[in-house]
Amino acid sequence: MSADYSAEDLDAIVELASTVQQHFVDVPDQYKPILDDVKRLPNKLRQNEEEDSDSPVGEQGEPSDDISKSCRDLLHELNTYLGHLYATKALSQHEKGGFVDCKTTIGDTILFLAAKQGFTEIVRFLLEQGISIDPKDRAGRTPLHHAVVKDQKEVVRILLAAGGDIETTDLADHILLMFAAPRSDNRKNRSGHTPLIAAIEAGNEAMVRLLLDAGADPNHHTDDYAPLTSAIRAHSMSIFTMLLDKVSDLNHADGRGETPLMHAAKWHNGMAELLLERGARWDVENRNGETAMSIASQHANEPLLRLLLENIPGQEYVNAKGHGLLHFAVMSNREGGDESIVRFLLAREGLTHDRKVADAQSGLHGAAWRGYTAILDILLEIDGVSIDGKDEDGYTALWLAVRWGREATVELLLDKYRASTEVSNGEIEWTALHGAGRPRSNSAILGDKDRMARLHDDIAPKMVPLLLEADGVDIDSRDTMGRTPLFWALLSAIYLVGALEMVDMYEASIQLLLEYGARVDHRDESGRTPIFYAAMVKRAALVQMLLEKGAEPDCKDADGRTPLSYAVEPFNVGWLAEYKGECEDEWEPEWSGDQLSKVVTALLAQGADPDCQDPKGLTPLSRAEKKLEEGNEVLVLLRNASARGS
Repeated sequence: MSADYSAEDLDAIVELASTVQQHFVDVPDQYKPILDDVKRLPNKLRQNEEEDSDSPVGEQGEPSDDISKSCRDLLHELNTYLGHLYATKALSQHEKGGFVDCKTTIGDTILFLAAKQGFTEIVRFLLEQGISIDPKDRAGRTPLHHAVVKDQKEVVRILLAAGGDIETTDLADHILLMFAAPRSDNRKNRSGHTPLIAAIEAGNEAMVRLLLDAGADPNHHTDDYAPLTSAIRAHSMSIFTMLLDKVSDLNHADGRGETPLMHAAKWHNGMAELLLERGARWDVENRNGETAMSIASQHANEPLLRLLLENIPGQEYVNAKGHGLLHFAVMSNREGGDESIVRFLLAREGLTHDRKVADAQSGLHGAAWRGYTAILDILLEIDGVSIDGKDEDGYTALWLAVRWGREATVELLLDKYRASTEVSNGEIEWTALHGAGRPRSNSAILGDKDRMARLHDDIAPKMVPLLLEADGVDIDSRDTMGRTPLFWALLSAIYLVGALEMVDMYEASIQLLLEYGARVDHRDESGRTPIFYAAMVKRAALVQMLLEKGAEPDCKDADGRTPLSYAVEPFNVGWLAEYKGECEDEWEPEWSGDQLSKVVTALLAQGADPDCQDPKGLTPLSRAEKKLEEGNEVLVLLRNASARGS
């Protein structure tokens, strides 16, 4: 059940109302029955919550709306009564004298509720009883925050007059934005809202003015927020212009290194023009090497881009990373990219041919991994742009298109522009065919804490046949770890934990590589051949495929162990980690129960020795005896094979 009030809220309301009733004379008659009615609500609410957890939808207890209405009615009557006492100067004339004893936790709870709902007299009463003016909820918000975002101006005035902290910031990192947007809005509320920023993001001009007049600092910024940039994000020109004359630094960069002009380049040209008129710098770079100009390029904002280009001598711009405007323009957020902004940037006066080639070469990679085929055609028409050129990380356009599963882009690069499949990429020197079978990241292979691999769906199965048909492809090209594309296809297929429906698809890619002649006897830097990895994760179909292609069942790796030795133990993913210490966990694949005996049977049938000793003196049989229970089918198979061998 979802209600405006929790059981704890009700406890606080009832206790405060009861305390007021006990201490003050002349309690209005209409106040008493409402209080009596509300007293039963906390237990009723708890009872309803228990019933809701056990009952089908539609069979819940008393509706939460009725409970919320009763609470609001009581708070309203309490607020009215306290207002009457203030008006008649009777607030201090109660039976026992002195302050009303409001427990701190109860007082804090009511103060939040009263601040949100505008019950000014309750707020005033609680503050006079000594309740803290700036308690914080779990999100780091104070009553002042809540009063501001609920547009309770009189409560805001009371809190500020009583000394409320006007510069306090919340701690609501990644909590649903409840300040400036409806509850259904899916934007996230990062840490660092002051009351002023909360009012700005709510677009409440009157509240912003009230806070500024009360002394709120227009220059108070946190890592994530500043008043001026918040006004830009809120698309509020009136608040923006109100702040413009009050802000001391128009080039202040936030935690991401972004200035107000950068934010305006994304959201609002009119604000950007005002900032430029006031002297805002256009050449400041954020952490990603982006400027207001490159952001305008990426957002295909041609009018603002023209205005910004007027500030650049010679019409050439390159950031600290060597990227020109075209690099950012090809990464437009528009579907398919934005051809017009690319053509505009290429055609601008003063752009030298060398700069055009450099910009196009840089932009080529961004267009490839986004799959912007029309833009690729534009860039590759420029004389001097290399189809096989590498980006700053050492990857070609073809590699990036393969890794991101851009099928149409891969076909374009291979068929029309004859991209090479044999250029090595990155520090490990993968070819495009390696990329077709390898997961995007090591963490994708290893999976998350629930063993769920975040692999790239059916990208690899699509890319492998495309690349195998390309001219000059080397199916057995090795990377720096000694692994061929067949190795990486295996590493993808064997780790589809939680996505078993896709295993057959990946195994089809492995079969295709084998049909095209991929060798099964290559060893990687650990001395293992592909059959080791198939045996480790108990994929009988893969083991059988490799055996049929001539894989040796009893070959030894650098540790002196055989495929059978690994098959009988749980899968240790430590060997799969590219970086030491990333994962040292042992687990059994979901399918291993019915696959292990098939794997062992296949290996034994081809002559695998259950008594083959490694340097530690352990054999597949002795390892199995440590891991498997007596009577296990696999243990029986190994012992029978051992007896026959002896």
